[in-house]
Amino acid sequence: PSHYLQTCCPACFGDTKPILDNAHVLVCLDANFTQKCLQGKYNDPTLVHPQSLFILEADLRRMEDTVESIRGKKTGPKLKMKTELPDEVLDECEKSFIAVQEKIAKVSSKLYVNTGLVALSC
Repeated sequence: PSHYLQTCCPACFGDTKPILDNAHVLVCLDANFTQKCLQGKYNDPTLVHPQSLFILEADLRRMEDTVESIRGKKTGPKLKMKTELPDEVLDECEKSFIAVQEKIAKVSSKLYVNTGLVALSC
């Protein structure tokens, strides 16, 4: 592991020689788009952690475009997998899940500032 990773998380990357037969990294990814602030009254808080990284919006858009171009079109029939749960249970679970991005569109961008934040921790 790089020196940077070793200093960020000695628990995950602290070994001087990686154990390759057990090599893995456990991470937690959390996104929060529920915070809303009125336009004009928003004050961006100071970063607390000195090694925090925020991706520029232009870079993010470029990465999204790259992923979408590589992903290609979805074609052909889906393969049916044999599961232990009935299809009805899985269908209800899928219906109950609404991605956060869909909710963002329902919030007025003229009244509120978009304050979504994603954190990745090992």
